[in-house]
Amino acid sequence: MDFDELKRRSFVIRDLLKKYKVKLVAGEGFQQALAEAEAIADAVTKGEKGTEKAFVESARAASIVWNLSETLKPCLDHGLDPTQHLKQITTGSVDYGTPAGEGENKKIFFKDFELELFAAAECIKRGMKVALNPVSNDPSGDLFIEPLRAEVKHPNSPNQLVKLVKKFNGKLNENDCFGVFVVGLEDAFKVDPGKVFSYEAEWRAWLESKANEVEEFGKTFLQLAAKLPRILVVVQTWTVWFQADGAVNLRRQGNAVLFDEHANVPEAAALRASEVAAAFNPNFGYWSKIKDKVTAVQPNPSAG
Repeated sequence: MDFDELKRRSFVIRDLLKKYKVKLVAGEGFQQALAEAEAIADAVTKGEKGTEKAFVESARAASIVWNLSETLKPCLDHGLDPTQHLKQITTGSVDYGTPAGEGENKKIFFKDFELELFAAAECIKRGMKVALNPVSNDPSGDLFIEPLRAEVKHPNSPNQLVKLVKKFNGKLNENDCFGVFVVGLEDAFKVDPGKVFSYEAEWRAWLESKANEVEEFGKTFLQLAAKLPRILVVVQTWTVWFQADGAVNLRRQGNAVLFDEHANVPEAAALRASEVAAAFNPNFGYWSKIKDKVTAVQPNPSAG
């Protein structure tokens, strides 16, 4: 990592917070990450070294700041007003893969609202016009990617994910429109390595075991989503800590499935849906082609 560039990005973010009159919340994840990223940048330039625990914390902080800067740039270039999102991400944990406990709803704020900005940025980078819903946590959609609505969620559990997608479909039906459901999966499945592996192969083996766990649930989830007529695309992402061979950084992967067998979908909505799916994975799946391979048991209706 270029630590001079990291420091520049940190200053840019602080200038943005000042511009939009957003105050950092002392003791919250983002404030700590920003301060730690600046501290590690200074320490590296001075040749200082610390413990492995301190290294991991510093490297994670640096990755958070670096990635947020990458996400914000296309949003700002597009003319989006990030004020509300910047206010929300000042609260909450930046520990991707660690779900919030009961009664700790605000702990997901940073990850949830950062994911909304990331989703907007990915669509913007591919030439789509995107608007942020000025109403926070509006169940009818977080992003407007006309003529679609996009709901972006970062659930704590698989059961919560099922409830959210059903709720979104219901709101789309009420408003007579179609939408895209984007989900960050890492907290729901506790995708956090918890240590620095000695070798990258060990990290990859751990990640593969998590991927298999997510895939098993994904089969039931996609079967459910395929029966929700207003949802045209499901985008699944996970943001994962790479921690191996003495390196720590944040990696994000995405996949998408287009439900191309839904009836009575306007041509403009269908076209936009395929464009959104491609923004997250150019080789996205078509439900008509993969449905025969999805053989999992149907989700328990009581989960919704």
